[in-house]
Amino acid sequence: MSIKPTIRLNPGPVEFKPLIPSGLVLVIDTREQAPYEPGGVPSLRRKLDYGDYSIKGFECQVSVERKSLDDFYLSIGKNRDRFKRMLERMQEAEFRGLVIEAYEDEVLSPKYSYSKIHRNSVYSTIIALEVKYNLHFYMGTRKDCEDKMLNWLIYFYRTKRGC
Repeated sequence: MSIKPTIRLNPGPVEFKPLIPSGLVLVIDTREQAPYEPGGVPSLRRKLDYGDYSIKGFECQVSVERKSLDDFYLSIGKNRDRFKRMLERMQEAEFRGLVIEAYEDEVLSPKYSYSKIHRNSVYSTIIALEVKYNLHFYMGTRKDCEDKMLNWLIYFYRTKRGC
């Protein structure tokens, strides 16, 4: 009897928190309804052309979108065309990330939600989005997603600023 291995998309919780570089200012889209507010990080609210989070001065180069689990299911189901248009606009950015505030097991088990999407469709859609849009995914608790978003933005900023 062979045991089918569990496929994992996510490496797990974020455990490393880098220092906030001098000059980094988090930009939060004005339409973001439940914004992250990481302590010690200067931030401002501004309308972004795509995504929910970016860095001041790099708004067209780096973008992170935040989704609740239900919003993610809507985005890949009923609102798929709208979601694809947003992803097309995001192609302008060098780095594109998507955080989903739910554990991977929850994301890949839509039977526990109101959604009629099959788990294989969810998995295939995530893989397709990663490849087609070069979209980085992360799934976890709200705090883990906030930390991952911040890590992405810090490393992008350091790379571009040479620090």
